[in-house]
Amino acid sequence: MPYYLPNFNLNMIGWHGIGVGPPDYGPVACQIFINSRVPAIEGTAFIGSALPAIYVRSPSPGIAYAQNDALEIPAGSGDRYNLDWVEYVHRGFPNEYVLFSIHRTIPWSPHP
Repeated sequence: MPYYLPNFNLNMIGWHGIGVGPPDYGPVACQIFINSRVPAIEGTAFIGSALPAIYVRSPSPGIAYAQNDALEIPAGSGDRYNLDWVEYVHRGFPNEYVLFSIHRTIPWSPHP
């Protein structure tokens, strides 16, 4: 069976820390998604309700991503997220990529 890479249809920029000043990295290709097969995160700070986990895939560009990095996806949109954890998936294979778990830090913006 052949290897397939995810479709990286967006760009993100990121900061190590709280996201002030020029970005520390990016733009980097990415894909943001909610995986319907993963249970919701229980006990979040958002009105005490359960929210679905938000994930990002990105090619493995050699960037030293770290917990609590601030991400803007899509780049330039003002939609900010904090990085919860990072995992390198399919290491050593042609379809290697980075998987992030993130959560929103600035309220949803009204996109057309």
